[in-house]
Amino acid sequence: MITAKEAEKRTREIVAEYISECGCENPNHIRQVLIKLISMASHAIVATNGLDQAIYVLHATSDHLRKMPPLYEPGNYRGRPCESYRRITSLIWVG
Repeated sequence: MITAKEAEKRTREIVAEYISECGCENPNHIRQVLIKLISMASHAIVATNGLDQAIYVLHATSDHLRKMPPLYEPGNYRGRPCESYRRITSLIWVG
């Protein structure tokens, strides 16, 4: 199993690539495809760990978002299509 830091790095890469491949052109498009990603990840947790664990993870993530500063800068997307990991990370991710 990779470390938490490695998993975070890899997840950022995967999410950036996913958004780019989906052809997102504005923040609403990004929101829509990320909702689908969250939904599918939740179903994968249900399939491997059960419904109670999936609900726990979603609640814990929600609580974490409320307490911690975001990993990204909201509203920093300039409304242009995402064409690469480097581009999307420069537009969305901070850090």
